[in-house]
Amino acid sequence: MKKIYGMVNLMALPGSFSYGGQGMRAIIQAAVEEAEALHEAGFTGFLVQNMQDGPVKQTASPSSVAATAVVTAELTRRFPDMEIGVLLTWDGIGSLAVAAASGASFIRVEHGYTRAEMAACGMIEAQCAEVCTARRQPGMDVPVYADVFEPHGEHIHPCPLETALQETVNYAHADGIFLCGKTFQESLELVRRARKAIPGVPIIIGGGVKGENAYEAALAFDGICVGAWIKDGNLANRINLEKAKHIAGEVKRAEAR
Repeated sequence: MKKIYGMVNLMALPGSFSYGGQGMRAIIQAAVEEAEALHEAGFTGFLVQNMQDGPVKQTASPSSVAATAVVTAELTRRFPDMEIGVLLTWDGIGSLAVAAASGASFIRVEHGYTRAEMAACGMIEAQCAEVCTARRQPGMDVPVYADVFEPHGEHIHPCPLETALQETVNYAHADGIFLCGKTFQESLELVRRARKAIPGVPIIIGGGVKGENAYEAALAFDGICVGAWIKDGNLANRINLEKAKHIAGEVKRAEAR
């Protein structure tokens, strides 16, 4: 079964620069409404992200970790039939702590699971050693999906895709991969190469999915993750239910092929 993930982008959390004082009840309610829309549309799961907290550095604040855990725990309670991932920007250890505390299904480390990248707030360094060590603690063995060739950061001393994939899976023990090029056509080329480098490992397209390419994306990848398109181009918007249903329909059409 193909995975269909949306993004539950939380309102700015207490302690962040953009927090507007709305309180946790309002934050939870908004997150529940987004998850309900994705559930109604036929998505198999979603990722919880504190995207509105920016600008952020690599290590999330204690307040962001705590608030994200509270929201995610409520979502896992309300939507037990959906896969719920945690993407705490850009903190792999923080994501792991949230997932373990809330009962989430997996984490996504979007920047800096292996090697290093330069992003808007500075350098993001590899977190794989710390994440792997933390996963050995009781109750912390949550599956890890890691981005390779994430297009929103500049790789420091880039290596070939095949090397990056094999490092991430074989050396750093990632359970799956998120992969995305700077264009959709590049994403298709990357996944063709990835299939040969890491056979049998699930690969999710991490961005660039739209209504017109969702069918082709679902044919090429094991799952899709769509954010901006179903929110009319802005992650801060509410989910457009008709667009979300269209995405789910295209994925199901690809499955039936």
